[in-house]
Amino acid sequence: MFVVLKENVEKLGAKGETVYVKPGFGRNYLIPKALAVLVSSPEAKGLVVGFEKAKVRAEEKKESGMDIKLPDLEFKVKSKKDGTIYTAVSAAKITKDLRDKGVEVKKVELKESIKEIGEHQVSLILKGEKEARKLRVKVEAL
Repeated sequence: MFVVLKENVEKLGAKGETVYVKPGFGRNYLIPKALAVLVSSPEAKGLVVGFEKAKVRAEEKKESGMDIKLPDLEFKVKSKKDGTIYTAVSAAKITKDLRDKGVEVKKVELKESIKEIGEHQVSLILKGEKEARKLRVKVEAL
């Protein structure tokens, strides 16, 4: 069965996309929770038009340079002589630091916490976006 997503659904698709799902998943989960509607329903036609307009607005906003610039993060922590640090820099610390700077983060993709001094690349997804961005995190010794 084909459905139009009303919200972003992890591992399935983004808001406004038409996707194929098994009938049971659509009937028992997506439609009752108002996450999707059937493609054949009248509501779906209005949703598709509304989502297309929203995409056009988002592209115009991106072209006009209004998208968010990510700041480079610096953490100063105590370290051992061999370059390892006592307290790891976790995804939660990165998220908190970005929120303090006014950037709303949906998800920080970090395989494991940063445990060494140096520059590291971290992938993250901002709220309202579906593509990951790269962020430079610099860890320095005190």
